[in-house]
Amino acid sequence: MAKLLTKKKSGFTLIELMIVVAILGILAALAIPAFITYVKRSKTGEATTNLGAFYTVASSVYNKEFSPQGLTLGTAMTNCVGPSSAAGMPATPTANKQQFVNATVGFQEIGLQIADPVYYSYSVKSAFSAADIAGLDCGQAPSTAMYTFKAAGDLDGDTSPSNFEMAVGSNSENTLYHGQGFYIENELE
Repeated sequence: MAKLLTKKKSGFTLIELMIVVAILGILAALAIPAFITYVKRSKTGEATTNLGAFYTVASSVYNKEFSPQGLTLGTAMTNCVGPSSAAGMPATPTANKQQFVNATVGFQEIGLQIADPVYYSYSVKSAFSAADIAGLDCGQAPSTAMYTFKAAGDLDGDTSPSNFEMAVGSNSENTLYHGQGFYIENELE
């Protein structure tokens, strides 16, 4: 009988359980903000990817030869830029994805499209002055200001925007190039 009374009881004390809960709370307090930042950074990848795709499309149009309809004696036109977009598309960026529709001037002429819904509003500023052919301004001379592609977003829905810009120019051989990186303002807003 004495052996039964001295038998040790197994289990956790209340203090031990409270310490475990406190440790888990500290770990969660550190991990949750890091996870939120990680998710926002993954969303900003959309802006840089799409601006890079805009550059690729604009470069293709810039180097393409355009000619009027029918048999003409004129030469094919190259070094063409499209007009600036009147507004960003979608019009207002939100914390939720929206469908990009290239129905505005500036996107249609160069063929800028995004198939998937987007977090950012995209716009184009160009050196366009007057349409020569196919809604494009051709025969551009080398310039450091051919295009500025912009993405504006509001990832956290607080109306404080994040902005990404890619500047595009043409060199002395009249070939498009872009800056070393992106101009970024309030990246995670």
